[in-house]
Formats: sequence, C-alpha cells, structure tokens
Amino acid sequence: MKTRVITTSVLAAGLLCGLGSAAHATLICGASHQLVGKTGTNPVISTTVARDGLMWRVVHTLRNGQIIDRGVQYNMTDDSADYTSWSGRLNRNPSLWMHGELVPQADGRTIYYNETLHDDKTGDVVMASETACVRENLAPTYEPPVVAQAPTYTPAPAPSQGGDSMPITVIGTHAAAPVVLGSMPVTMMIDTGCTDLSITQTIADRLVSSGQATYDEDVEYTMADGSTHTNKTISIATVTIGGHVLHNVHAGIDPDGAPLLLGFTILQQISPKFSIDTAAGVLTFG
Repeated sequence: MKTRVITTSVLAAGLLCGLGSAAHATLICGASHQLVGKTGTNPVISTTVARDGLMWRVVHTLRNGQIIDRGVQYNMTDDSADYTSWSGRLNRNPSLWMHGELVPQADGRTIYYNETLHDDKTGDVVMASETACVRENLAPTYEPPVVAQAPTYTPAPAPSQGGDSMPITVIGTHAAAPVVLGSMPVTMMIDTGCTDLSITQTIADRLVSSGQATYDEDVEYTMADGSTHTNKTISIATVTIGGHVLHNVHAGIDPDGAPLLLGFTILQQISPKFSIDTAAGVLTFG
C-alpha cells in the first residue's frame, strides 16, 4: 500500500486547529482515492474532517449525494497525543475497526486524510483510502453558538455586497459545497430547484439536542408532478456558508440516507446574484 510520510506530526495539528485547542476547526477535502478495496460505482466525492478538542467529525459525500457520517457508524475516539488521528469499532460489527489519520505534506499547504479499515477476525486490511485537503480550504472557525431560547424564524439578513467566493466540489452535473450547520460541518449538494435547506433526521436530532436548533411546524410541499408531500421542518440558529453566517434558517427534514441539499433561496439570502464555475470549482457571490 502506498504511504505518505513526514517527520513531524505537529504540522497536522497546526493546520487543523490553528486557533487553539478550544476552537472548532474544519478541513474540506476532495474526492477519495481508494488504495485497498473496491471503489464501486458510488464513490466519495468530498470529505469534511473536523476536530473540536478530542471530538472528531468525519463526513463523506458520495456521488449520488448520500452522506456517510463516521460518527454514526463508528465509536470514534481520539488516539493521538497531537490530535492527528482517531480510531473506532464499527457499531454494527465490532470485529471491524477503522483508523483515520491526518498526514501533512512537505509543501506546508496540503494535508492528506487517510482511512484504514481492519478486520480482527482475519487480520486483513479491508479498505484503505486517502483524500487531499488544502489549507486554503479551511472553513470558518468559531465557538459553537449558545442558544438561550428557541430560535424564531426571521427575515434573511441583508445580501452581501462583495464578489467573494468559496471552493466547491464538482462531479458531472452536480456541485457540492461545505456548509456548517450550527457547529456541525457537512457537505451539501447545491440544488437550484430546492427552495430551502434539506437535512436528514439524524442531523436534525443532533442540532436540537445540542441546543442549536428547534423543531418547527410541518410543511406541505408541492412536487414537480403536482403531488403534495408533508415534511418535518427545523429552524437552525446559524448556518455558515463560506464567510457568511445566516441566522434562524428554515430547513426541511428527510429520512436518513437522503442527500443534504443547499437550496436556491438560501444562496440568494447571501447575494441575489451568484455564479457557479464548474471548471474552477468555485461558487462566487455578487
């Protein structure tokens, strides 16, 4: 198996938690490269890696928009002295355990996130993968918000006046953007046919239990074919997209396994005018 080695691991910790041990930091990474095991027809197109103290969050987005949350699959535990790796056993099959590690490169900008899945019964490495994360893709860092009372859905803030941009991942006709829901980093598919945010039940439950969102009234949506569908909804205290923070954002809740969607009207709250450059992999506001 190909390995990437550097003499110091301090660089990895510095890239991920440059604001100090109390800060919440996020790395946005590209498509995963499979080193061991079959890639399949629905590969990982982007990965979000976050650490807050000893707590790790690793979220993969697949080609079809499905979200894979390692924190749901594994009992993740930090296993390093410098916050560069975690390990955990698969909840539904404890004989399988995964090790995730951040490996910095000599250029000082790039850091690889590697995952290795081990099988205790056979002693084999079942899967190994790596994905590149670039320092310039470091997402906004801040302390998780404290919500003293249930957030109330309010009009969107004034649109941005500048022509700022943020990185996105493009594959085929789809584009995915890094988004932070409260203090939870996720990757969402940009869907101009969707009016709001669309998240899964597990994510909604976590946001509510941490005091960063409240459940809202059920909403009846009219589909393209004229049929109607009733969805649970949620009001999220803060949603961070690039350098912009939106407050009290309305989102629909879909079953687990459904894609996370970033709707047209949410982007319009940042700026009435925005563009997606699929060649450069950039979303520009203004």
